[in-house]
Amino acid sequence: MATRVLNAKYYWPTLIIDNVEYVKRCIQCQKHGNLIHQPVDELLILASSWQLPCGGMLGPFPLARGQCMYLLVAIDCFKNR
Repeated sequence: MATRVLNAKYYWPTLIIDNVEYVKRCIQCQKHGNLIHQPVDELLILASSWQLPCGGMLGPFPLARGQCMYLLVAIDCFKNR
């Protein structure tokens, strides 16, 4: 909202403060604001039980969209062993 006012070339010394107060009072701004898409917990690294040195084909799985049954896996193998 503040960017639109600035792009219209208006002079408004208390622009940021007024916008923050407006958003705090506006129910629709609170309801439809940006949502945080980060997980609440830390992500855990899980070791795979399948041994794939640098990739491979997994499956068959139940039919998915497009009649797909197999999964192609590629792993970045540039690590120190």
